[in-house]
Amino acid sequence: MEKMIDRTKEEAKKKLKEMGYYYTKEKKLRQIKNDEKFEFVNQKHYEELGDLIVEYIYEQLVVEYKMEEIWLPLEKDLKFSENYKENIEESELEKIRTNIFISKEFEKKEKLMLLICGSGAVRAGQWARSLCINIDLNTGGVFPFLEEAEKQNCGVIIFNPNLTSVLITTKKKSFWKKQKRLMHKFL
Repeated sequence: MEKMIDRTKEEAKKKLKEMGYYYTKEKKLRQIKNDEKFEFVNQKHYEELGDLIVEYIYEQLVVEYKMEEIWLPLEKDLKFSENYKENIEESELEKIRTNIFISKEFEKKEKLMLLICGSGAVRAGQWARSLCINIDLNTGGVFPFLEEAEKQNCGVIIFNPNLTSVLITTKKKSFWKKQKRLMHKFL
């Protein structure tokens, strides 16, 4: 199972328009109705817009900057137990993964730029949610760094340290009882 989202369909861009917003060529968020900046409505609206902007940034990384989205760990690396597929629901496997973005042939470059966002609600490609909303994506996102990396012939990896939740449920309680026994043995 590889979790793949077709970012080329630009679904986030469409949803952003449905919410009444768009990004200009200068990467500034504007309201469709009056071309004004973001106007705070309530926290729920702000959070929904922020989540949508993350998806929009992901689309830009793939479509405009030609980066590849990779989901980690790879399925072959998820085999932490001989019978993990019997114990973990397929839908739960997605909850223990995170995505990163890599530039084409990054491994062949002499120089490599690693981009890691800070903590909080920000995700890969984003420095600060509020800057992406209130200023522009160049200030709140990694796009200027990607353009400089291109000029410098650097490979790029964009990490996503804030998308790392581990939520595992099992069909068989015996699996976890066995895991607990093993842990007590080593503690």
